[in-house]
Amino acid sequence: MRVGIDIVSVDRIRDVVRKWGDRFLLRVFSQKELDIAKERRGSLFYQYLAGRFAVKEAIIKTLDESVPLKEISVSRERSGRPVVLFPKGDFEVSISHTKEYAVAVCIRK
Repeated sequence: MRVGIDIVSVDRIRDVVRKWGDRFLLRVFSQKELDIAKERRGSLFYQYLAGRFAVKEAIIKTLDESVPLKEISVSRERSGRPVVLFPKGDFEVSISHTKEYAVAVCIRK
Protein backbone atom coordinates (compact mmCIF):
# COMPACT_ATOMS: atom_id res chain seq x y z
CA MET A 1 0.00 0.00 0.00
CA ARG A 2 1.21 3.50 -0.81
CA VAL A 3 -0.06 6.92 0.21
CA GLY A 4 0.19 10.22 -1.66
CA ILE A 5 -1.00 13.68 -0.65
CA ASP A 6 -1.00 17.00 -2.46
CA ILE A 7 -2.18 20.54 -1.81
CA VAL A 8 -2.81 23.09 -4.56
CA SER A 9 -3.48 26.81 -4.42
CA VAL A 10 -6.78 27.63 -6.14
CA ASP A 11 -5.27 30.97 -7.20
CA ARG A 12 -2.39 29.13 -8.87
CA ILE A 13 -4.82 27.09 -10.96
CA ARG A 14 -6.82 30.23 -11.77
CA ASP A 15 -3.66 32.04 -12.90
CA VAL A 16 -2.50 29.14 -15.09
CA VAL A 17 -5.94 28.80 -16.71
CA ARG A 18 -6.10 32.53 -17.39
CA LYS A 19 -2.60 32.51 -18.88
CA TRP A 20 -2.74 29.28 -20.92
CA GLY A 21 -6.49 28.60 -21.30
CA ASP A 22 -7.41 25.49 -23.26
CA ARG A 23 -3.75 24.67 -23.85
CA PHE A 24 -3.42 23.89 -20.13
CA LEU A 25 -6.91 22.50 -19.60
CA LEU A 26 -6.78 20.01 -22.47
CA ARG A 27 -3.31 18.86 -21.48
CA VAL A 28 -4.22 18.11 -17.86
CA PHE A 29 -7.92 17.26 -17.65
CA SER A 30 -10.18 14.75 -19.40
CA GLN A 31 -13.17 16.03 -21.34
CA LYS A 32 -15.49 14.60 -18.68
CA GLU A 33 -13.62 16.49 -15.94
CA LEU A 34 -13.87 19.70 -17.95
CA ASP A 35 -17.59 19.20 -18.63
CA ILE A 36 -18.28 18.81 -14.91
CA ALA A 37 -16.05 21.79 -14.06
CA LYS A 38 -17.92 24.00 -16.53
CA GLU A 39 -21.16 23.32 -14.62
CA ARG A 40 -19.67 25.34 -11.77
CA ARG A 41 -19.70 29.13 -11.70
CA GLY A 42 -17.02 31.58 -10.69
CA SER A 43 -14.52 30.45 -8.08
CA LEU A 44 -16.16 27.01 -7.79
CA PHE A 45 -14.84 26.25 -11.28
CA TYR A 46 -11.25 26.80 -10.11
CA GLN A 47 -11.80 25.00 -6.80
CA TYR A 48 -13.06 21.96 -8.70
CA LEU A 49 -10.06 21.98 -11.06
CA ALA A 50 -7.63 22.47 -8.18
CA GLY A 51 -9.14 19.47 -6.39
CA ARG A 52 -8.79 17.26 -9.47
CA PHE A 53 -5.25 18.50 -10.04
CA ALA A 54 -4.36 17.65 -6.42
CA VAL A 55 -5.76 14.12 -6.87
CA LYS A 56 -3.67 13.57 -9.98
CA GLU A 57 -0.51 14.75 -8.19
CA ALA A 58 -1.29 12.58 -5.14
CA ILE A 59 -1.75 9.54 -7.39
CA ILE A 60 1.53 10.17 -9.18
CA LYS A 61 3.27 10.18 -5.80
CA THR A 62 2.12 6.58 -5.30
CA LEU A 63 3.48 5.34 -8.64
CA ASP A 64 6.92 4.09 -9.61
CA GLU A 65 6.74 5.90 -12.93
CA SER A 66 5.83 9.25 -14.39
CA VAL A 67 2.55 9.48 -16.32
CA PRO A 68 0.84 12.39 -18.09
CA LEU A 69 -1.75 14.01 -15.82
CA LYS A 70 -4.44 13.66 -18.47
CA GLU A 71 -4.19 9.86 -18.30
CA ILE A 72 -5.64 10.06 -14.80
CA SER A 73 -9.31 11.01 -14.70
CA VAL A 74 -11.40 11.64 -11.62
CA SER A 75 -15.10 11.01 -11.82
CA ARG A 76 -17.68 10.79 -9.07
CA GLU A 77 -20.43 8.56 -7.82
CA ARG A 78 -23.97 9.85 -7.26
CA SER A 79 -23.04 10.42 -3.62
CA GLY A 80 -20.25 12.78 -4.72
CA ARG A 81 -17.51 10.33 -3.75
CA PRO A 82 -14.54 10.74 -6.12
CA VAL A 83 -13.60 7.75 -8.25
CA VAL A 84 -10.29 7.38 -10.09
CA LEU A 85 -10.35 6.18 -13.69
CA PHE A 86 -6.80 4.99 -14.31
CA PRO A 87 -5.82 1.46 -15.36
CA LYS A 88 -2.51 1.32 -13.48
CA GLY A 89 -3.79 0.62 -10.00
CA ASP A 90 -6.59 0.49 -7.49
CA PHE A 91 -6.96 3.84 -5.72
CA GLU A 92 -9.05 5.39 -2.99
CA VAL A 93 -9.02 9.19 -2.91
CA SER A 94 -10.45 12.00 -0.87
CA ILE A 95 -10.63 15.66 -1.90
CA SER A 96 -11.33 18.74 0.17
CA HIS A 97 -11.05 22.44 -0.55
CA THR A 98 -11.50 25.93 0.77
CA LYS A 99 -11.59 29.15 -1.23
CA GLU A 100 -7.78 29.20 -1.15
CA TYR A 101 -6.61 25.58 -1.31
CA ALA A 102 -7.54 22.11 -2.51
CA VAL A 103 -6.05 19.01 -0.91
CA ALA A 104 -6.22 15.37 -1.94
CA VAL A 105 -5.12 12.12 -0.36
CA CYS A 106 -4.65 8.93 -2.33
CA ILE A 107 -4.20 5.37 -1.09
CA ARG A 108 -2.98 2.91 -3.69
CA LYS A 109 -3.92 -0.62 -2.74
